[in-house]
Amino acid sequence: MTKKNKEKPIKVMDVVLVSWEDAVCNEAQCSYEHAKHDRPLMVHTAGLLIKDTKESVTLTSSYVETDEVKYTHTIPKTWVTKIEKLGSLSLFKEKR
Repeated sequence: MTKKNKEKPIKVMDVVLVSWEDAVCNEAQCSYEHAKHDRPLMVHTAGLLIKDTKESVTLTSSYVETDEVKYTHTIPKTWVTKIEKLGSLSLFKEKR
């Protein structure tokens, strides 16, 4: 349900889905043959877009009304295969 609010939002942020290739790391010992078959994996990360530059894209999953963010994810642009804008969010300060 959408709440109609006549107040000005404290922030408007794009919501995006970033598809990107990530490195694979074996945490435990494995055979040489096993390691020969490792390959980068495709990852899909959704979040609020903080920045999209030539070098990287940065997302967050949480925005705090004090203009702070939590759980950021910065991905090198050379790893990114696609960025899809899903929409935008107008964030309001909640009345208590």
